[in-house]
This record gives sequence, structure tokens and C-alpha cells, in this order.
Amino acid sequence: MILETPIHHNLLINGDKTSTYGYNVSTQNLVQAPRWESRLVTKTLDLEEFENTASDIAKPDHNEQLKQFSDAKARSIDYVSWMRLYLEEQKADFSTQEVADYQRLIAEVDNCGSWLKFKNYYTLDTYRLTGMISCQHTILCPACALRRAAAKMRDYQVRLECIKKEHPEIKAYFITFTVKDGSNLEERFQHLQDSIRKYHAKRTHAKSCKKHLKVEANKALGAVWSYQVKVGDGLGLYHPHCHAIWLCHDEPDLAQLKKEWGNITGDSHMCDVVPFYDQVNLVNDFLRVFRYANKFMELPFEASLKAHQALKGRRLIASFGLFRGDVSPVPLKDETLNDLPYYELFYRFG
Repeated sequence: MILETPIHHNLLINGDKTSTYGYNVSTQNLVQAPRWESRLVTKTLDLEEFENTASDIAKPDHNEQLKQFSDAKARSIDYVSWMRLYLEEQKADFSTQEVADYQRLIAEVDNCGSWLKFKNYYTLDTYRLTGMISCQHTILCPACALRRAAAKMRDYQVRLECIKKEHPEIKAYFITFTVKDGSNLEERFQHLQDSIRKYHAKRTHAKSCKKHLKVEANKALGAVWSYQVKVGDGLGLYHPHCHAIWLCHDEPDLAQLKKEWGNITGDSHMCDVVPFYDQVNLVNDFLRVFRYANKFMELPFEASLKAHQALKGRRLIASFGLFRGDVSPVPLKDETLNDLPYYELFYRFG
């Protein structure tokens, strides 16, 4: 059948049936993946039965999309439960305004991701997230963190592909910078961020200086980096660090880089240089620098809350050189495909 004009089906129809490749979807038929269900659902089938009867609506890759949100939402629920107990225990030490701020934060994270809206572009067999309840707390909320990381990844991946076309011989290196651990997360993070800025300023100065001063960072024609935080297993100190991708023609000298970094930080010369395993297909290794979102999800609840308070509003990912360019606000939704027919799917967490 040839569709001359787009047909947009909204599956949220009260009591009516909508045909999808001969399969009737009604208020009694399942459209779900683990822990997510459509607003049309009134009974439950196991996943195997669901895939056999409704495969035209939800493909396995879409189930994986929903499972990722399900796992993120499950952690949010656990976190909200912990935060309510924390507020109850600490309420006596908080001002009225602080209590109200905590209550608002709890409500926003609790409600985040409760509803999702996808468009199933069935002629391409693809699904796009086109709507969700979002709290925008990307350090606290796993769902928002995953969406933000994915959006940033798409943005920089496009740039990387363009760079590789213009500079086919360029090589990628995974660079790590650290500072000394400490009990004050805000102070340690500020020290790390200031040190990165000073090092990049030294790079810029050396590049423009007539004496042609040598700085290892000038081997990078472009770089993108993100900040991450871990908590040490021993003393429980905060360990902020920076993961970066440098695109170079010449491999950075680790010994020289350690010397330069130690002179900047005054307390740490620890850094690392690892070439990408696959210099042709850079995508898999490229993903590692964007794992900062997942790293915050791995923090203990109390450390996650402190990270949110200390780092809220800070820029956790940045770039220079060939990676620089106009950066649009990070969308928490996928781009839609105009002029193509689709089914619209609504999900609620339950």
C-alpha cells in the first residue's frame, strides 16, 4: 500500500480499536515492556506472549528503550524513599525554606519519568521519544541524566564524523586528569575545574607566544571532556576527575603531561593517556567520556544529594578546537521525523 499523505494514529482512543498491520489494539490489549505499561493496558501478559501478539507495536529494541527508563525510574523510586527518610531525620536542623525546597525537590524527582510518549514510525521500524515528564535534575535523576548524556553524545558524534572526514589521519586518545581526594566535594571539584581551565589557558598562551612554548595539550587539534565524581572505598573521600578525548596527529607524551599537570595542580601529577583501540571506528571508545551521567547514578544516595547541591548549574562537559561550535540547548526528547506516518504510544510507570 502506498501512502500519499502521512497518517498519524493516536492510540489513546477511549474504547475504540485501531488496526496496526491487521492487529487490533484496544483497551484490553497489552503494549508494554518490563514495568512500563500503556494507558490502554488493563491486563498483563508475559513478555514472550506480548512479543508474539503485538510485535508490530513494540519491537525488542523498543523494549530495551523502555527497560532503560524502567531501571532509571526504579533507582529514582529508591532514592526518593531515602530522601524522605533523610528529610524526616534532619528536619529539625533545617529552616522552613530548606524543608520546602527539599519537599519540592522530592516531588519533582518522584514525578519525573512517570509518563512517556513515543512515536512509532512504522514504515522505518523506529521509535522516537517525543514527550516525557522531566525534572531536569540530571545529577539526581537517572532518567534525565541518561537523556542528557544521549543528547550530548549525538551532538558530538556528528561533529566527530565531520572531523574524521576532514582529517582522516587524525587519532583519538583517552586522557584522564585527577586531583587529590578530599572530604569537601565543592572545594575539590572547584580545584579540578580551575586546574583544567589554567591548563587550557596555558595551552592558548603557548600557542600564541612567539617563543613557541611546548605544551602537550597543543598536540590536540580538538578535545571534549567531562567531569565525574566517585567516592573512595576506604576513607569515603570524594574523588573528582576529568575524562577527555584528544584528537591528535602525534601521541601525547605521558611523562611530560604529568609534569605539566603537577605544576598546575600543586597536589597531583596523576593523569593517563590511552590511545583508542579502534582508530577507524571511534564511536565505542567515544562513549566512555559521556559516562559521567551513569557515574553520578552509581554514587551512594547521600553522596548523590551532596553532588547535586555542590554541582547544580555547573558545566560538566566542554570542548575546544575542532569540537567547538554552536551548541543548542540539550533536548530531553528525540527529533521527530516530519511527513512520515506514525503511531503515538503513551506509557505510564506502574
